[in-house]
Amino acid sequence: MNLRPARAGDLPAIMAIEVDVFPDSAWTVDQMRDELSRDTRWYTVAEDSDALIGYLVSFGLASSRSEETPPGYTYYVTVNWDKLRQVATTANIDFDAALAAAS
Repeated sequence: MNLRPARAGDLPAIMAIEVDVFPDSAWTVDQMRDELSRDTRWYTVAEDSDALIGYLVSFGLASSRSEETPPGYTYYVTVNWDKLRQVATTANIDFDAALAAAS
């Protein structure tokens, strides 16, 4: 499996996943195309054997990358904790309590 930034050509595969996962509330193709074009969104896709098998959207809260480490891959996810804390605070979520509960 490989992680990479999404490209415009990934839209059909992303939409197939979107409809499968959210059958009653999937975004339209136009909504997703608009979303993929925004500078404030970072979409990462997961590929396996050249097939797109998943996607992740980040609003600057995290980044990810993969590295081939035979016989497999190592996946790295970096979290912007300050930004995540800011989002939680804006949503009236006790960030420290939520983090403690997840541990």
